[in-house]
Amino acid sequence: MMQLADGNINAAVELYLSQMPEESNLPSRSGDVLPPIPPTSGVLVNENFHQTYSTRQQNVSLRNFAAEAVEYRNALTGNGRPNSDKPTTLERLFRPPLELMYRGSWESARREAESRNRWLLVNVQDPQQFACQVLNRDVWSCSAIRDLIENNFIFWQVMQNTTDGQRFTNYYNVHFFPHIAIIDPRTGKSYY
Repeated sequence: MMQLADGNINAAVELYLSQMPEESNLPSRSGDVLPPIPPTSGVLVNENFHQTYSTRQQNVSLRNFAAEAVEYRNALTGNGRPNSDKPTTLERLFRPPLELMYRGSWESARREAESRNRWLLVNVQDPQQFACQVLNRDVWSCSAIRDLIENNFIFWQVMQNTTDGQRFTNYYNVHFFPHIAIIDPRTGKSYY
């Protein structure tokens, strides 16, 4: 090529490039930039998962460790104390923080948090795990934590064996309990 261009490097390069096929994977030499990909918008995940899961509401049931302890103790000692509706000290210690909890579905908790411009604090519990009951006793009963939650969060506690609990654990891939997550109610993103 250099001989054909009489030693002129620029002419040799032009001659070489002129022999290249028209269609090439090389970027355009004219400096043109491909136009940007147009933005698209749409729903990635439908906010309402009722198409996937049963809409049947299950009662939120907590395993009553205090009552089980009393029954176990009575069985061992033979004390047949009649059951009373008055809660025992153990029941009061391990009870969930009902006054902090938002009572409603996952969707309504998200809407409430978004409308009040607050984060959504989610606690998923397994009634078979004693650590979940300890969380109720030691963490949610602390006055400093209660104040923090009341002023900054919508607190939604759910049992993993309920419909909402199963939906949450499947969607956010939760395997260990108790599980605590902070959720942005606008996007649904979990900040653990």
